[in-house]
Amino acid sequence: MATTVSALILAGLPASEELDAAVLTGLANRSIQHDALTAKIQLNATSTPPVSLISTIRLTAASGTIDLTTLPTTEGTRSASGLKLIAIYARVSTAHALTIAVGASNGYVIGGHTLRAEASGLLLHYFAVALAAVGGSTKNLDYTFNAAGTADLVLLFG
Repeated sequence: MATTVSALILAGLPASEELDAAVLTGLANRSIQHDALTAKIQLNATSTPPVSLISTIRLTAASGTIDLTTLPTTEGTRSASGLKLIAIYARVSTAHALTIAVGASNGYVIGGHTLRAEASGLLLHYFAVALAAVGGSTKNLDYTFNAAGTADLVLLFG
């Protein structure tokens, strides 16, 4: 049986506030929930976009290159050649911001911009099907911290 990949992308900032009784008189429930923009995207082999490869990487050097054709997975090293980057998630666990950009050599273009997660911050970017397929001349992402730092990445391809 082949390995199957599924993912649930959750994004939002659910918040609530309890309104002052003096401001809103006569209401039994003064609680307001702010969660209308919360997104929930279920991805698998038959979704649009489909997903077929997941890689989790721990970054610990001050800078480096992520080669998308030699990715660590639970089944060993795999290549994302021919696949598109669907989503990227980063959790920075140090006091140094993380920047992810097109690689200086054989760069993989990530939507024409640089991605940044602030110190002790999070980054979630869902590209859907907007990016090109990984290949020999489009395979590298470069990353930098302000100084030596640590971050965990999850890369989802399909």
